[in-house]
Amino acid sequence: MPAPVGGFVHAIDSYALGELVVHLGGGRAKQDDAIDPAVGLVLARKVGDAVRAGEPLAHVHRSHAAQPGTDASRVAAAFRIEPTPPKAAPLVLERRS
Repeated sequence: MPAPVGGFVHAIDSYALGELVVHLGGGRAKQDDAIDPAVGLVLARKVGDAVRAGEPLAHVHRSHAAQPGTDASRVAAAFRIEPTPPKAAPLVLERRS
């Protein structure tokens, strides 16, 4: 799924990507739902990565045809891309004695 704009990945909504996988059959919405082992998602970018417009953000694997653009728009909506690099998060958030 291509990036709609260039910049740097600031955040990824993993819940939205998980919902997409469930929608495609790779997870269960109800206990008795079948799981399609051919369905999956491979991220091509992570937070902090630079990306150019049109470069892949993720690769969606599915066993059935989807409506054109549906997967791409859901993947693109899960990525927040900004023009400047994100600030590095501290490795240690808190110390307890």
